[in-house]
Amino acid sequence: MTWYAETADLRRRQIATDALVALWILLWLRIGRAVHDGVQRLAAPGVELEQAGRKLEALEAYKAALLEDPRMADCCYNLALLCEELKKPREAIRYMAQYRRLLGGKSK
Repeated sequence: MTWYAETADLRRRQIATDALVALWILLWLRIGRAVHDGVQRLAAPGVELEQAGRKLEALEAYKAALLEDPRMADCCYNLALLCEELKKPREAIRYMAQYRRLLGGKSK
């Protein structure tokens, strides 16, 4: 099985197209990485505060991150667990429901 055409002109076009597709994929990988890093930066203060034992401040930091981007499933999950720990069951249920909606019904 040959991967490319035998005629030089067609082979050049096929290779050029493959190179463009590879560049397109790399571009979207970089964009995805940039978005992921941005989301992580928004959630980082909440995670650090929670690890330091400053639960109420962590709660506010997670909520602030969700105001910036309400599609942050990890923040919703962390908020649900934190609310449960802080004896706020209604909020915990609300954030867990939001988390599940963001994942399309899947759970961790």
